[in-house]
Amino acid sequence: MFDAIIAATGLSSGLDDLPDAQEALDERTFPVSPNPLPGLFFIGFNETPRGALFKANRNARRLAVDRYLRRETR
Repeated sequence: MFDAIIAATGLSSGLDDLPDAQEALDERTFPVSPNPLPGLFFIGFNETPRGALFKANRNARRLAVDRYLRRETR
């Protein structure tokens, strides 16, 4: 279902070298939205008091359900 899943931890986004997706990043090189371009999804970049892993878990579940429902309705 997915071509690639990249898991990384660190103090910077590490996305500044992402080819062909510079318009998907803000001035801090963080994603401008969870789904800025067709087929490109960012999970775990939210800054929240609950922590990145909590939000990443919720976003991953929503993405999986969304992708599943889209596939089922084709």
